[in-house]
Amino acid sequence: RWNKICKEASEQSKRIDIPEITNVKTLKELENIEGLKIVCSTKEKDNTIKNYLKKNNCYNKINIVIGPEGGISPKEEEYLNSIGFKSISLGENIMRVETVPMYVLSVINYENM
Repeated sequence: RWNKICKEASEQSKRIDIPEITNVKTLKELENIEGLKIVCSTKEKDNTIKNYLKKNNCYNKINIVIGPEGGISPKEEEYLNSIGFKSISLGENIMRVETVPMYVLSVINYENM
């Protein structure tokens, strides 16, 4: 479903590259994943996605963990941090889970222009 949405949105905006959304993975499966590693946090206040992308602008793959409604548990976030994921803030407002990917992709697109 998400890949279909990405394809249609890319076509509508005349985007050449279509973002690839892979299957949902368990936390354990994320341990050896390569690329920039981001976890969307409701606890983090200072490290915004915009600032993090500016500081880490050399990447060819971005892995983003988005929690369910209510956010990721503290234990899950600690585990993700221990395997190299950086907690980032999406701002003051808590968004709906289906809104977060579009917001994150918009910020990535803006920062990479």
